Amino acid sequence: MKIEFKKVSFNSSTINYSQNNLKFNGIFEKIDQKTVKFKGKFSGTLSHICDRCAENFDLPFNEEIELKIIEGITEEKEEDFFNTIECIDSIIDFDEIIKSEIELYKNDYHYCEKCKQQGE
Repeated sequence: MKIEFKKVSFNSSTINYSQNNLKFNGIFEKIDQKTVKFKGKFSGTLSHICDRCAENFDLPFNEEIELKIIEGITEEKEEDFFNTIECIDSIIDFDEIIKSEIELYKNDYHYCEKCKQQGE
């Protein structure tokens, strides 16, 4: 879902996303003229390849996110920087944000159950 920054309301709006066995439920709302708060929860599993044995397995993904979307370039403090997304063209693409959060999670090291047991 794409939405123009200026059309985001100060009242909460919901967003739902699903892909195979993964669901995302969240809300977004404008907190000032240049900032939108976006938060929600992932639940389900992702198909993933074990980083040790390269076998496919279902990776549990139950995480909460909370982000700030800023219209234009931000001058955020370092502690807030990684939870902030700059919206340069005044269009917020929630699908792209959700997909990038999924990829960010998958980029960590994840092992299948067999490899987890071998590592103990």
